[in-house]
Amino acid sequence: MTTMNDRVLRGISWSQTSTLGRVLVMTGFLLVFAAIGLSISQRWDVRINSTESLKGVVFVFDKQDRRPVRGELIEFNAPPNPYIASKYVLGKRVVGMPGDVVEFRGRDVLINGQFVHTAKKVSLRGDRLDLLRDGKAFVIDSGYYYVAGEHKDSFDSRYSIFGLIPQSAVIGTGRSVF
Repeated sequence: MTTMNDRVLRGISWSQTSTLGRVLVMTGFLLVFAAIGLSISQRWDVRINSTESLKGVVFVFDKQDRRPVRGELIEFNAPPNPYIASKYVLGKRVVGMPGDVVEFRGRDVLINGQFVHTAKKVSLRGDRLDLLRDGKAFVIDSGYYYVAGEHKDSFDSRYSIFGLIPQSAVIGTGRSVF
């Protein structure tokens, strides 16, 4: 004689469940997967790089780690400028930290006496590009970062129209995965 407990222990086959039961089971699975996806997307961003600004094609950014260290990649909201649409998210490497000294020797940029890169005089569109802070030496203020791309034509902190990146614009830190 089969008892109710025996049936529960053996389980019920998919074909024995009602349409409503199937819908409830599938809804449960979808909710679990949605919750997992949401928790991943709240913490991580995966970005595809289509420029030569950084080496790598695929980057993963941790949105819970918003305090970068020198040399680390950051994802941030682009500063307002005529070259990049507002609310656009960029990725660059942090090369200058709060307290660092930024100097200019002609168009060469040095941070703490170390050569970082050379600033171009004109953009790829032919627009004049002024140096950050009119080419005068300065100390990076607390809460700001000097960022740079790895390509000579990168649009980054060396130019006044781009400037330093405030901590409030940083979305997360990351690394290249491919």
